[in-house]
Amino acid sequence: MGTRLRHYLPPAEADTPLEMLSLSRPELVQHVHREYLDAGADILTTNTFGASALRLRCLGREADLDAVNRQAVENARAVALNSKRRIFIAASVGPLGSLRYTSDIIRLDQMEAEFDRQMKILAETGIDLFFIETMDEYREAVAATRAAARYGIPVVTHLVSEDGAALGANVDLYSAIQKLEEMGVAAIGLNCRIGPEAMFEVAQKVARYVSCPLSLQPNAGNLHVDNYGRMEIAGTPEAFNEFGRKCAALPIGILGGCCHTGPEHIRALRAGLEAGLAQKADRAPARVSDREPPAVASDRPPSSMAEKLASGRFFTCVEIDPPTDAEVQADPGILAYKVDGARYLEERSGIDVFTVADHTMGRPWLDGFPFAETLRPHLKSAEILLHYSCRNKAETDITGNFAAFKLYGYRNILIITGDRPASSECFYQYSSHRLIERVRREHGDFFFIACSFDHNRGQAREGNTGIDAEIKRMMRKVAAGARVALTQPVYSPERVFQLRERTHDLGVPILPGIMPIMSVRHAETVNQFPGIAVPETVIERLRQAGEDRRERAKITTDICSEVAQAIKEAGFPGIYLITTFNRFDVAHEVLSAVRPA
Repeated sequence: MGTRLRHYLPPAEADTPLEMLSLSRPELVQHVHREYLDAGADILTTNTFGASALRLRCLGREADLDAVNRQAVENARAVALNSKRRIFIAASVGPLGSLRYTSDIIRLDQMEAEFDRQMKILAETGIDLFFIETMDEYREAVAATRAAARYGIPVVTHLVSEDGAALGANVDLYSAIQKLEEMGVAAIGLNCRIGPEAMFEVAQKVARYVSCPLSLQPNAGNLHVDNYGRMEIAGTPEAFNEFGRKCAALPIGILGGCCHTGPEHIRALRAGLEAGLAQKADRAPARVSDREPPAVASDRPPSSMAEKLASGRFFTCVEIDPPTDAEVQADPGILAYKVDGARYLEERSGIDVFTVADHTMGRPWLDGFPFAETLRPHLKSAEILLHYSCRNKAETDITGNFAAFKLYGYRNILIITGDRPASSECFYQYSSHRLIERVRREHGDFFFIACSFDHNRGQAREGNTGIDAEIKRMMRKVAAGARVALTQPVYSPERVFQLRERTHDLGVPILPGIMPIMSVRHAETVNQFPGIAVPETVIERLRQAGEDRRERAKITTDICSEVAQAIKEAGFPGIYLITTFNRFDVAHEVLSAVRPA
């Protein structure tokens, strides 16, 4: 409604508040309604998205609250009554947004009262249903739904989620939908921000656990930002036609469009939906005895990391360590550089997961959690896997940390025992498998838990002794709830195939580690770390390069690429690549060895 009205406004009226057009230009509002009705719409959405008392107060038009909302409904009804088919009137109610701060509207009851002022008027006009729209703030969604629910009119609450996992402020989408269903909404809605293709992907995730029908209203297309920072929404009616056809297979009650969807999009959407429903009806019905009972959508969907691992596509996990104290002191731009490196790797190499370490060797560096929070907004589709060590964690630390991870929507956690610092005392109340067990017991399936696999454990650091000892530990971790394992670095194809043979039956995906060794000195240093064993053959190849840094980097890339290819050939589901010395270029070259051209 809003973008369509803007389409018709001349430049001189470009700043006109859209809701006021219901009073000043009712013929224009009715014309837009008629366009959508003629295109095949069964529901007309009123021009009341921003007609709250709060919004009108900011415009100096609060006295028109009653008139604006009533006239908006009358405009839609006047068009609906002239139709030969049944047309429903949905009252649109948008979020309060940041406007509420200037009016000191903070508490849930205050928000509910503010929404109620508009909804009471709309309910009195005889609308058929409430459309609560574009809710990217959990508390506002709850407050608006509570306000609407008291009038006995069906309520559809539309949330904003670009990934099907969270809404604004990283609130867990699953939990938000559970709450709305408990409140008795007639349908769960998703609208705005994304186009039809992305909306269908999100809907597929949500459909696994939602119990009531879905209402989907994508934008005309995804918001696209080009290389110069210019923004546009790119999308076609053909994409809406395909969207409608595919949606016929999902438990959907309402389909429509949000920003920049014109009548041509709705016409294509309806045609696609009808074609999909006809195709569905043409299939031979199963005998009653062969039909599966309807699924009860109640289980939480897997994390994106779990889904990617299960997809069968070769999986890439890249570790980017938070800045160390020394790096911060030497370079104030180090944080921006690491973020830029992650963006580069995602853009060029299609990373599935970035993993953020937790104080390797106990060295002082930026805590992983705030580093992950800095990194996350810059990622397009890559997930984050947080490391969490048992070192120096008291009961209260663990309880608070995992509550924070849950609140912020971090579902992928790598639980490790943690290295002992070389220069200070430390304590351990938990081993990794005992902490995995506790997290699974307290949080159920919310977290997708990873664990470490130290194949160099024991005295024979490159032989079977290390693998034998770690397999016993791995079995305990898997029994406790671990669902994937990341190994310490591997430096030869022979070791890769040995690992594959010994870990084939552990029952969880294994991601062999790769860590580039940039020089002989670097190899000698990391060989002192627990769990890392750089073979003499690797050191000798680096030694032959002498002081030629470029040649050393090439040899390093060659070694790691050979191992990466062996990992893929051996049938492992993916790799775990540790970025050394912030050499994102080396990481990209290694990943190129296993990514399709």
